[in-house]
Amino acid sequence: MIIGVAGTATLATDGLSATFVSAAAFDHATTYDLRMEVCADRASSTFTTDSCDNEVEEVFPLDGATDALYRTDIVARLDDPDPGAYITVDGVVGTTFVSGEVVVFQPDDPLDSGTTYDATVTYACSSESWSFTTSDVGAPTSTSPEGEVFSLDLTTGTFIEPGGSDIGLLIGDLFGDTELLLSVTDPPTTVIPMIGALGDGNGVQDVCVESIDIPDDPSYDDPYFQLEVDALPVSAISSPLTLDDVTLSGAFTADLAAIEGGVLQAELDSRSLFEVLGLPSSAPDDSVCLLFSAVGVSCEACSDGSGTYCLPVWIADLEAPNVGGTIVEIDAATAAANCP
Repeated sequence: MIIGVAGTATLATDGLSATFVSAAAFDHATTYDLRMEVCADRASSTFTTDSCDNEVEEVFPLDGATDALYRTDIVARLDDPDPGAYITVDGVVGTTFVSGEVVVFQPDDPLDSGTTYDATVTYACSSESWSFTTSDVGAPTSTSPEGEVFSLDLTTGTFIEPGGSDIGLLIGDLFGDTELLLSVTDPPTTVIPMIGALGDGNGVQDVCVESIDIPDDPSYDDPYFQLEVDALPVSAISSPLTLDDVTLSGAFTADLAAIEGGVLQAELDSRSLFEVLGLPSSAPDDSVCLLFSAVGVSCEACSDGSGTYCLPVWIADLEAPNVGGTIVEIDAATAAANCP
Protein backbone atom coordinates (compact mmCIF):
# COMPACT_ATOMS: atom_id res chain seq x y z
CA MET A 1 0.00 0.00 0.00
CA ILE A 2 0.99 3.62 -0.43
CA ILE A 3 0.17 5.82 2.53
CA GLY A 4 -2.53 8.35 1.73
CA VAL A 5 -3.22 6.99 -1.77
CA ALA A 6 -6.35 5.05 -2.70
CA GLY A 7 -5.82 2.12 -5.01
CA THR A 8 -5.68 -1.65 -5.43
CA ALA A 9 -2.76 -3.96 -4.57
CA THR A 10 -2.37 -7.32 -6.30
CA LEU A 11 0.06 -10.08 -5.25
CA ALA A 12 1.70 -12.04 -8.05
CA THR A 13 0.87 -15.75 -8.23
CA ASP A 14 4.46 -16.67 -7.31
CA GLY A 15 4.23 -14.52 -4.21
CA LEU A 16 7.45 -12.73 -5.10
CA SER A 17 6.08 -9.38 -6.22
CA ALA A 18 3.05 -7.16 -5.93
CA THR A 19 1.50 -4.44 -8.06
CA PHE A 20 -0.26 -1.33 -6.78
CA VAL A 21 -2.59 0.60 -9.10
CA SER A 22 -3.56 4.02 -7.78
CA ALA A 23 -7.10 5.27 -8.22
CA ALA A 24 -5.83 8.66 -9.45
CA ALA A 25 -2.65 10.17 -10.84
CA PHE A 26 0.18 10.86 -8.40
CA ASP A 27 1.10 14.46 -7.68
CA HIS A 28 4.29 15.73 -9.27
CA ALA A 29 7.40 16.33 -7.15
CA THR A 30 5.90 14.50 -4.16
CA THR A 31 7.43 11.85 -1.87
CA TYR A 32 5.27 8.83 -1.03
CA ASP A 33 5.65 6.09 1.60
CA LEU A 34 5.38 2.54 0.26
CA ARG A 35 4.68 -0.30 2.69
CA MET A 36 4.28 -4.01 2.03
CA GLU A 37 3.33 -6.78 4.41
CA VAL A 38 3.36 -10.48 3.48
CA CYS A 39 2.61 -12.92 6.29
CA ALA A 40 4.91 -11.82 9.11
CA ASP A 41 7.35 -9.94 6.88
CA ARG A 42 7.13 -6.19 6.48
CA ALA A 43 9.01 -3.83 4.20
CA SER A 44 8.86 -0.11 3.60
CA SER A 45 10.36 2.35 1.20
CA THR A 46 9.83 5.82 -0.24
CA PHE A 47 9.82 7.23 -3.75
CA THR A 48 9.48 10.69 -5.22
CA THR A 49 7.63 11.50 -8.40
CA ASP A 50 9.30 13.64 -11.03
CA SER A 51 8.73 17.38 -11.27
CA CYS A 52 6.66 18.96 -14.03
CA ASP A 53 7.66 22.32 -15.43
CA ASN A 54 4.78 22.83 -17.85
CA GLU A 55 2.56 25.78 -17.00
CA VAL A 56 -0.23 27.83 -18.51
CA GLU A 57 1.33 30.74 -20.36
CA GLU A 58 -1.84 32.61 -21.29
CA VAL A 59 -5.58 32.16 -21.71
CA PHE A 60 -8.25 33.69 -23.93
CA PRO A 61 -10.64 35.25 -23.19
CA LEU A 62 -8.53 36.79 -20.46
CA ASP A 63 -9.31 36.03 -16.85
CA GLY A 64 -11.87 38.61 -15.75
CA ALA A 65 -12.65 39.80 -19.28
CA THR A 66 -16.09 41.37 -19.61
CA ASP A 67 -16.25 41.78 -23.39
CA ALA A 68 -15.89 38.25 -24.79
CA LEU A 69 -17.92 37.59 -27.93
CA TYR A 70 -20.76 35.10 -27.60
CA ARG A 71 -19.22 33.11 -30.50
CA THR A 72 -15.74 32.97 -28.98
CA ASP A 73 -13.47 29.94 -28.74
CA ILE A 74 -11.86 29.36 -25.34
CA VAL A 75 -8.09 29.00 -25.56
CA ALA A 76 -5.18 28.16 -23.27
CA ARG A 77 -1.53 28.23 -24.29
CA LEU A 78 0.89 25.98 -22.40
CA ASP A 79 4.65 26.38 -22.15
CA ASP A 80 5.11 22.92 -23.69
CA PRO A 81 2.91 20.68 -25.87
CA ASP A 82 0.56 18.30 -24.06
CA PRO A 83 -1.58 16.18 -26.43
CA GLY A 84 -3.79 15.04 -23.54
CA ALA A 85 -4.73 18.53 -22.35
CA TYR A 86 -8.35 19.60 -22.48
CA ILE A 87 -10.63 22.49 -21.52
CA THR A 88 -14.02 22.37 -19.86
CA VAL A 89 -16.47 25.25 -19.47
CA ASP A 90 -19.13 24.89 -16.78
CA GLY A 91 -22.54 24.30 -18.32
CA VAL A 92 -21.23 24.30 -21.91
CA VAL A 93 -20.93 21.33 -24.27
CA GLY A 94 -18.11 21.47 -26.75
CA THR A 95 -14.98 19.87 -28.18
CA THR A 96 -11.31 20.34 -27.33
CA PHE A 97 -8.63 20.50 -30.01
CA VAL A 98 -4.89 20.51 -29.26
CA SER A 99 -2.26 21.87 -31.64
CA GLY A 100 1.21 22.01 -30.13
CA GLU A 101 1.08 24.25 -27.08
CA VAL A 102 -2.40 25.60 -27.93
CA VAL A 103 -5.51 24.03 -26.40
CA VAL A 104 -8.82 25.18 -27.93
CA PHE A 105 -12.38 24.56 -26.72
CA GLN A 106 -15.10 25.15 -29.31
CA PRO A 107 -18.64 25.32 -27.89
CA ASP A 108 -21.24 23.34 -29.82
CA ASP A 109 -23.64 26.30 -29.60
CA PRO A 110 -23.13 30.04 -29.16
CA LEU A 111 -22.69 31.24 -25.59
CA ASP A 112 -25.28 33.49 -23.98
CA SER A 113 -24.62 37.22 -24.13
CA GLY A 114 -23.96 39.05 -20.87
CA THR A 115 -23.13 35.83 -19.00
CA THR A 116 -20.17 34.82 -16.84
CA TYR A 117 -18.50 31.50 -17.57
CA ASP A 118 -15.95 29.44 -15.64
CA ALA A 119 -13.32 27.61 -17.71
CA THR A 120 -10.68 25.07 -16.65
CA VAL A 121 -7.72 23.75 -18.61
CA THR A 122 -6.45 20.38 -17.37
CA TYR A 123 -3.04 19.10 -18.42
CA ALA A 124 -0.50 16.53 -17.22
CA CYS A 125 1.09 18.80 -14.63
CA SER A 126 -1.96 20.48 -13.13
CA SER A 127 -5.10 22.43 -13.95
CA GLU A 128 -5.94 26.11 -13.96
CA SER A 129 -9.31 27.84 -13.90
CA TRP A 130 -10.42 31.29 -14.94
CA SER A 131 -13.63 33.15 -15.65
CA PHE A 132 -14.83 35.59 -18.28
CA THR A 133 -18.05 37.38 -19.17
CA THR A 134 -19.56 37.74 -22.61
CA SER A 135 -20.52 41.19 -23.88
CA ASP A 136 -24.05 42.25 -24.70
CA VAL A 137 -23.39 41.80 -28.44
CA GLY A 138 -25.52 39.06 -29.95
CA ALA A 139 -28.93 40.61 -30.49
CA PRO A 140 -30.05 40.90 -34.14
CA THR A 141 -29.24 44.18 -35.86
CA SER A 142 -31.95 46.83 -35.71
CA THR A 143 -31.50 47.79 -39.37
CA SER A 144 -29.79 46.28 -42.41
CA PRO A 145 -25.98 46.76 -42.52
CA GLU A 146 -26.15 47.29 -46.30
CA GLY A 147 -23.96 50.22 -47.34
CA GLU A 148 -22.20 50.57 -43.98
CA VAL A 149 -18.37 50.75 -43.90
CA PHE A 150 -16.29 49.41 -41.01
CA SER A 151 -12.60 50.03 -40.32
CA LEU A 152 -10.48 47.17 -38.96
CA ASP A 153 -6.97 47.70 -37.55
CA LEU A 154 -5.20 44.33 -37.43
CA THR A 155 -2.73 45.52 -34.79
CA THR A 156 -5.37 46.16 -32.12
CA GLY A 157 -6.36 42.54 -31.43
CA THR A 158 -4.94 39.79 -29.24
CA PHE A 159 -2.41 37.53 -30.97
CA ILE A 160 -3.04 33.87 -30.17
CA GLU A 161 -0.76 32.70 -33.00
CA PRO A 162 2.16 33.12 -33.41
CA GLY A 163 2.54 32.16 -29.77
CA GLY A 164 3.66 34.50 -27.04
CA SER A 165 2.77 38.13 -26.66
CA ASP A 166 6.23 39.36 -27.76
CA ILE A 167 6.07 37.45 -31.05
CA GLY A 168 2.53 38.65 -31.62
CA LEU A 169 3.67 42.24 -31.12
CA LEU A 170 6.52 41.69 -33.59
CA ILE A 171 4.17 40.35 -36.26
CA GLY A 172 1.77 43.21 -35.51
CA ASP A 173 4.60 45.69 -36.07
CA LEU A 174 5.34 44.07 -39.44
CA PHE A 175 1.75 44.74 -40.49
CA GLY A 176 2.45 48.43 -40.05
CA ASP A 177 -0.60 50.69 -40.14
CA THR A 178 -2.82 48.39 -42.19
CA GLU A 179 -6.43 49.52 -42.22
CA LEU A 180 -8.91 47.05 -43.67
CA LEU A 181 -12.27 48.45 -44.72
CA LEU A 182 -15.30 46.19 -45.04
CA SER A 183 -18.68 47.10 -46.49
CA VAL A 184 -21.95 45.23 -47.04
CA THR A 185 -23.02 45.55 -50.67
CA ASP A 186 -26.53 44.03 -50.62
CA PRO A 187 -29.21 43.15 -48.07
CA PRO A 188 -28.08 40.07 -46.12
CA THR A 189 -30.03 36.82 -45.78
CA THR A 190 -28.19 33.69 -44.70
CA VAL A 191 -25.26 35.17 -46.60
CA ILE A 192 -23.96 38.71 -46.51
CA PRO A 193 -22.41 40.10 -49.73
CA MET A 194 -19.33 42.18 -48.89
CA ILE A 195 -16.42 44.03 -50.47
CA GLY A 196 -13.09 44.98 -48.90
CA ALA A 197 -10.46 47.63 -49.45
CA LEU A 198 -7.35 48.99 -47.83
CA GLY A 199 -7.86 52.34 -46.12
CA ASP A 200 -5.66 55.41 -45.90
CA GLY A 201 -5.55 55.23 -42.11
CA ASN A 202 -8.44 57.65 -41.69
CA GLY A 203 -11.36 55.45 -42.69
CA VAL A 204 -11.22 56.41 -46.38
CA GLN A 205 -10.55 53.95 -49.19
CA ASP A 206 -7.04 54.04 -50.65
CA VAL A 207 -7.76 54.45 -54.38
CA CYS A 208 -4.15 53.66 -55.30
CA VAL A 209 -4.61 49.93 -54.65
CA GLU A 210 -7.09 47.37 -55.89
CA SER A 211 -10.19 46.70 -53.84
CA ILE A 212 -10.45 43.28 -52.20
CA ASP A 213 -12.81 40.88 -53.90
CA ILE A 214 -14.76 38.54 -51.64
CA PRO A 215 -16.00 36.06 -54.26
CA ASP A 216 -17.94 33.75 -51.97
CA ASP A 217 -20.65 35.53 -50.01
CA PRO A 218 -19.82 35.24 -46.30
CA SER A 219 -22.17 33.18 -44.14
CA TYR A 220 -24.48 35.23 -41.93
CA ASP A 221 -26.40 34.46 -38.77
CA ASP A 222 -27.52 37.93 -37.69
CA PRO A 223 -25.44 39.58 -36.25
CA TYR A 224 -22.52 37.16 -36.87
CA PHE A 225 -20.66 36.76 -40.18
CA GLN A 226 -17.72 34.73 -41.42
CA LEU A 227 -15.89 35.40 -44.67
CA GLU A 228 -13.04 33.69 -46.50
CA VAL A 229 -10.57 35.13 -49.01
CA ASP A 230 -7.54 33.54 -50.66
CA ALA A 231 -5.26 36.48 -49.98
CA LEU A 232 -5.29 39.69 -47.97
CA PRO A 233 -2.65 42.39 -48.58
CA VAL A 234 -1.18 43.99 -45.49
CA SER A 235 1.38 46.72 -45.11
CA ALA A 236 4.91 46.18 -43.84
CA ILE A 237 7.71 48.41 -42.70
CA SER A 238 9.61 48.25 -45.99
CA SER A 239 7.65 45.96 -48.32
CA PRO A 240 4.11 44.68 -48.86
CA LEU A 241 3.03 41.41 -47.25
CA THR A 242 0.15 39.08 -47.98
CA LEU A 243 -1.81 36.84 -45.64
CA ASP A 244 -3.06 33.66 -47.34
CA ASP A 245 -6.10 31.45 -46.72
CA VAL A 246 -7.79 34.11 -44.62
CA THR A 247 -10.88 33.56 -42.48
CA LEU A 248 -12.38 36.63 -40.81
CA SER A 249 -15.41 36.64 -38.53
CA GLY A 250 -17.16 39.01 -36.16
CA ALA A 251 -20.53 40.34 -35.06
CA PHE A 252 -22.27 43.65 -35.68
CA THR A 253 -23.52 45.56 -32.69
CA ALA A 254 -27.31 45.94 -32.72
CA ASP A 255 -27.04 49.62 -33.68
CA LEU A 256 -24.34 48.95 -36.33
CA ALA A 257 -21.88 51.20 -34.50
CA ALA A 258 -19.13 48.59 -34.86
CA ILE A 259 -18.07 45.03 -35.54
CA GLU A 260 -16.91 43.43 -32.29
CA GLY A 261 -15.19 40.19 -31.34
CA GLY A 262 -13.44 39.97 -34.70
CA VAL A 263 -11.23 36.94 -35.32
CA LEU A 264 -8.73 36.62 -38.17
CA GLN A 265 -7.01 33.33 -38.98
CA ALA A 266 -4.54 32.98 -41.83
CA GLU A 267 -1.05 31.87 -42.76
CA LEU A 268 1.98 34.03 -43.46
CA ASP A 269 4.76 32.69 -45.68
CA SER A 270 7.95 33.36 -43.72
CA ARG A 271 9.91 33.70 -46.97
CA SER A 272 8.08 36.95 -47.62
CA LEU A 273 9.72 38.39 -44.50
CA PHE A 274 13.29 38.33 -45.84
CA GLU A 275 13.36 41.98 -46.93
CA VAL A 276 11.44 43.15 -43.85
CA LEU A 277 13.92 41.44 -41.52
CA GLY A 278 16.97 42.50 -43.51
CA LEU A 279 17.86 39.03 -44.80
CA PRO A 280 19.48 38.63 -48.24
CA SER A 281 17.33 37.03 -50.93
CA SER A 282 19.98 34.31 -51.20
CA ALA A 283 19.36 33.15 -47.63
CA PRO A 284 18.02 29.59 -47.20
CA ASP A 285 14.24 29.30 -47.39
CA ASP A 286 14.00 28.26 -43.74
CA SER A 287 16.02 31.21 -42.40
CA VAL A 288 13.07 33.01 -40.78
CA CYS A 289 11.72 29.73 -39.42
CA LEU A 290 15.05 29.06 -37.72
CA LEU A 291 15.04 32.58 -36.31
CA PHE A 292 11.57 32.18 -34.83
CA SER A 293 12.28 28.66 -33.53
CA ALA A 294 14.79 30.19 -31.13
CA VAL A 295 11.84 31.73 -29.27
CA GLY A 296 9.61 28.66 -29.46
CA VAL A 297 7.59 29.50 -32.59
CA SER A 298 7.43 26.77 -35.23
CA CYS A 299 6.64 27.06 -38.91
CA GLU A 300 3.99 24.79 -40.39
CA ALA A 301 3.41 23.29 -43.81
CA CYS A 302 2.18 25.90 -46.29
CA SER A 303 -1.21 25.17 -47.81
CA ASP A 304 0.25 25.46 -51.32
CA GLY A 305 2.49 22.46 -50.62
CA SER A 306 5.72 24.43 -51.09
CA GLY A 307 7.21 23.32 -47.77
CA THR A 308 7.23 23.95 -44.02
CA TYR A 309 7.74 27.69 -44.20
CA CYS A 310 4.45 29.23 -43.07
CA LEU A 311 3.55 30.88 -39.77
CA PRO A 312 0.00 30.51 -38.47
CA VAL A 313 -1.67 33.84 -37.71
CA TRP A 314 -4.60 33.97 -35.31
CA ILE A 315 -5.75 37.36 -34.05
CA ALA A 316 -8.76 37.62 -31.75
CA ASP A 317 -10.70 40.42 -30.07
CA LEU A 318 -10.60 42.74 -33.07
CA GLU A 319 -12.93 45.73 -33.28
CA ALA A 320 -14.00 47.69 -36.34
CA PRO A 321 -15.92 50.95 -35.81
CA ASN A 322 -18.42 52.19 -38.35
CA VAL A 323 -16.66 54.99 -40.24
CA GLY A 324 -19.29 55.82 -42.86
CA GLY A 325 -18.40 56.56 -46.45
CA THR A 326 -18.38 54.07 -49.30
CA ILE A 327 -16.15 51.46 -50.95
CA VAL A 328 -15.98 51.25 -54.73
CA GLU A 329 -14.58 48.42 -56.82
CA ILE A 330 -11.12 49.26 -58.17
CA ASP A 331 -9.12 47.00 -60.48
CA ALA A 332 -5.35 47.14 -61.09
CA ALA A 333 -5.63 49.37 -64.14
CA THR A 334 -7.87 51.86 -62.37
CA ALA A 335 -5.57 51.93 -59.32
CA ALA A 336 -2.60 52.64 -61.55
CA ALA A 337 -4.48 55.40 -63.35
CA ASN A 338 -5.55 56.95 -60.04
CA CYS A 339 -1.94 57.17 -58.86
CA PRO A 340 0.38 57.29 -61.89
